[in-house]
Amino acid sequence: MIADPVAALRDLVTCRVFFGHQSVGANVLDGVRDWLAASDLVWPIVEAQAAPPAGGALIHAAVGRNGQPRSKCEDFRRALDAGTLGHLDVAALKFCYVDVQTDADAGTLAEEYRATLDDLAHRHPATVMMPVTVPLTHVDGGLGVWAREVLGRPNTAKLQNLARQVFNDRVRQGAVASPPFDLARAESTRPDGTAEVFTYRGRRGESLVAAYSDDGRHLNAAGRRTVAATFLQALAAAVSASRPRRAGAPDGRA
Repeated sequence: MIADPVAALRDLVTCRVFFGHQSVGANVLDGVRDWLAASDLVWPIVEAQAAPPAGGALIHAAVGRNGQPRSKCEDFRRALDAGTLGHLDVAALKFCYVDVQTDADAGTLAEEYRATLDDLAHRHPATVMMPVTVPLTHVDGGLGVWAREVLGRPNTAKLQNLARQVFNDRVRQGAVASPPFDLARAESTRPDGTAEVFTYRGRRGESLVAAYSDDGRHLNAAGRRTVAATFLQALAAAVSASRPRRAGAPDGRA
């Protein structure tokens, strides 16, 4: 894994990436812009609706509707199958924290998500499908929270992040063709490298680091740079995985 995001960018500026996302994804893209501004590199970040440039580019689109993750899979599939994006080295689909709310949803959604990427990888063999873990929300602590839990009141924020943990663990375990963009792990890792975690009803979960967000959900300037660094590193690793695939596809396309 490349530790320096600018070094990762140098590997990426000639590559074509498609990123399907919603609002937290937009935060991550702002973080990529921050890293580009801190370097001497140019890598166009363009919306898929505009005609993508012929060379290296980070092409993105808001896919589906929040709270309806299957609509995101459908939009992502349509975007790739349409053939209008040109050759792609890597494609990544990100769900939102609102898409995974309960344990009952998490396991089923993880399997459907993986099946979507597996199907697209089969039909677009020159493109690496990079899995993405689901973002987290911040979980408050303190004496008041502890007291409510002792009284038996459910902690919805913790229960939702535990459901996201189920989804994310399955995505991590199922990532074979490409290392995942572990967005959740980046969000829950403090600047000193320690983890922002909690235990609830005997289960361990990850939480968005408070310093990375102003509203407990989306990424602020510090959070977006931190998470974007992991995004760039994951993309560089995925591009490395894509090179043997490109060699096996004479026209460079699926």
